[in-house]
Amino acid sequence: MGEKIKQLRKRFNMTQQQLADALNVQKGTVSMWELGKRTPDVATVIKLADAFKVDILEIIGTKHNPVITPVQENCINIIKTLSDIPLIKAEAYLSALKDLSC
Repeated sequence: MGEKIKQLRKRFNMTQQQLADALNVQKGTVSMWELGKRTPDVATVIKLADAFKVDILEIIGTKHNPVITPVQENCINIIKTLSDIPLIKAEAYLSALKDLSC
């Protein structure tokens, strides 16, 4: 996922600081994502997809990957649901994701 975030950021000619400001996170957080040392939470993945005008699946790396495990499929369905409801209501779903290995 980190490499995809980096590719999209560069496609939009953004610095790590500009992306961090757009997402209201620290520049170091963006750096850690891109290095694969951390992973953005679901709410941030939704914001990334909106910022880059791409499907959430492209960010998480399953759009071009035909092999999806059942757990990944469940996570994808939850993320799709989250993107269609107000963020405040999505918090209940976010806690469910913590128990899954997405």
